[in-house]
Amino acid sequence: MIIWLASYPRSGNTLLRMILKSVFGIETYSKYNDPFDIGSDEKIMEMIGHRRLDSPWSEAYQKMKETEKVYFVKTHDYPEDDSMAVYIVRDGRASIISYQHYLKDFIGIESSFDDIIAGFVLFGSWGSHLDAWNPLERPNTLLIKYESLLSDSEKEIKRLSDFLCLTPSGTWKNNFEQFHKINPKFFREGVVKKDYQIKDKDLELFLLFHGDWMKALEYNKIEKVSKQISYHLRELTNKVYKKFENSQAEYNKINSLKHKFVEEMKALIVENTKLVAEKDNLAQMIEGLTIERDKLISEKKRFEDEMETKVRRLSEENDTLVAEKHNLAQMIEGLTVERDKLISEKKRFEDEMETKVRRLSEERDTLVAEKHNLAQMIEGLTVERDKLISEKKRLQEQTVSVEEKIRKLQERSHRVEVKISELREQIKEQEEIYRKKRSELITERRRLETELNQRNEQIAALLHSWSWKITKPLRIFGDLLRGKFLII
Repeated sequence: MIIWLASYPRSGNTLLRMILKSVFGIETYSKYNDPFDIGSDEKIMEMIGHRRLDSPWSEAYQKMKETEKVYFVKTHDYPEDDSMAVYIVRDGRASIISYQHYLKDFIGIESSFDDIIAGFVLFGSWGSHLDAWNPLERPNTLLIKYESLLSDSEKEIKRLSDFLCLTPSGTWKNNFEQFHKINPKFFREGVVKKDYQIKDKDLELFLLFHGDWMKALEYNKIEKVSKQISYHLRELTNKVYKKFENSQAEYNKINSLKHKFVEEMKALIVENTKLVAEKDNLAQMIEGLTIERDKLISEKKRFEDEMETKVRRLSEENDTLVAEKHNLAQMIEGLTVERDKLISEKKRFEDEMETKVRRLSEERDTLVAEKHNLAQMIEGLTVERDKLISEKKRLQEQTVSVEEKIRKLQERSHRVEVKISELREQIKEQEEIYRKKRSELITERRRLETELNQRNEQIAALLHSWSWKITKPLRIFGDLLRGKFLII
C-alpha cells in the first residue's frame, strides 16, 4: 500500500518527510532515490528518514502496491493511481524561485523564469501540477500549505495525525540553521517571505498562467488582468516558436542528461546489489547469532543444572564440615586436656629432674668426699705399709714368731691394697653410673622437650590453619547452640 507525498519541486516535501520522521517515527522513500541531493549524504538521509529503493521504480511500485505494509513515497510526477496522498503546496512565486536555484545548483541547467512559469522544465509548471493532482477535490487527499507548516506546525501535525490515523510518538522542532550548515544549497532559506524578488513582467506572466490556482489557494486575489497580458502572450508565443527551433539542441542536452542519469542509476543498482548482498550476509549473521543464542540458552540450562548439582554437593559438604567441625571441636577439647596434662607432666618432670639433679649432685659431693677420705686412707695405709715393711725388715731379724707376724701383716697389707683397689673400682663404677644416668636424664629431657614442642606446634598449626579459621563461625554457632563458648 502506498501513501503519496506529492508536491511540485521545492514546495516543502522534504520538510514534510522530516516531520513524519521526527513526530511519527516514519521512514519514507522517493521514487527517484534522490541521488543528486538527499540520497548523496548519509547524515541528511538520517535526519529526513530517507530510505533507498532496492530495485528500479517499476518493480518497487508493483511490490509496494501488492503488500499490506504502508509505504510513504515522495513524488513530483502526476498521479499514477488513486492511492491516498498528502499534497503539500507552496506559494508558486517562492516555488519557482527556489526551483530555478535547484536546477542550476544540482542539475546544471540555467532556466529563466519564463521557462519555469510556462513549464518548459522537468515536472512541468506549478499550475499544471495542481491541475493533475487537484488536491482540493481529489478523494483521500490531504492538502497542507508549506507556510502553515512553518507558522502553525502543531495544527498541521494534528491534521496529519487525524488523516493518517497515527499517534505522535515524538516532537517537532524546526532546526533549519543546522540543516542549512550541512547543505546550504539544498536548505536555502526556510522562511516565508512577503516580498518576492520577481520582476513585474515575470509576476504578471506567472499570474496569467497560474492566477486561478493562486486565487483558489488564497495566495493572491486577482481583480483584473493587466494591460500587458497581450504583449506577454505574444512574447510567450515567440519563445515557444524559438523553443521548437532549438528543440534538437535541447533534445541533445536532455538526452545527455538522460544518459548521465542512466549511468548514475546503473551505479545505484550496482550499489543496491552490494546492499542486497550485505543484507544476505546480515541474514546469515543473524541466523548464526540465532544458533549461537540457542547454544547459549542450552549452555545456560546446563550451567544452571551444574550449579544446582554444585549447590547440592556444597550443602552435603557443608553438613560434612559441620560434622567435622563438631569432631574438631571434640578433638580440640581433647587436645586441650592433653596439652594441660602435658604441661602438668612437663612441670612434674622438671621437678623430678631438678630433684634428681640435686640428689646426684649431693651423691657426687658424697662420692668426692668419700674419694678424698679413701685417698687419705690410702695415704695413711701407704704410710702404715711403709712402716710395716720397715718393721718387717726389723722383725726379720727376730724370731720365727716375728716372721709369722710379718707374714700376717703382709697379708693384712695385701687385703688393704685389694680393698683399696676394690674401692677404686667402685668409685669408677659409681662415676660411670652417674655419667650414664646423667646422659639418660639429659636425653629424656630433650626428648620430652622435643615432643612438647611438637605438640605445641601441632596445636598452633591447628589454631592458625584455614580449616580452623573457616570453621570458627561454625564453632561459635555450635557453642551458642550448646549454650556456651569454647575459648582457646
